[in-house]
Amino acid sequence: MTDSGAEFYTTGGGLAGVKVRITGGTGVGQTRRISSNTGTVLTVETAWETTPDTTSTYRIGGIDLELETKALDFGAPHQTK
Repeated sequence: MTDSGAEFYTTGGGLAGVKVRITGGTGVGQTRRISSNTGTVLTVETAWETTPDTTSTYRIGGIDLELETKALDFGAPHQTK
């Protein structure tokens, strides 16, 4: 993914391991992990299903959060003597 106006962080491993999400335009909703980058190009680990283009907007990083939920059944209150 190329952004000629970008100045991506390149020190050390750069942005390797950080996620990039397409937030608008072509490819919206896709998220990929960055494998490497230059100052203007992001290379992702897995190919895009729909390749972002000049209409695409994106976000790099952010909070990576997953929640696992389970149904809780508290039943009747228990009494102890």
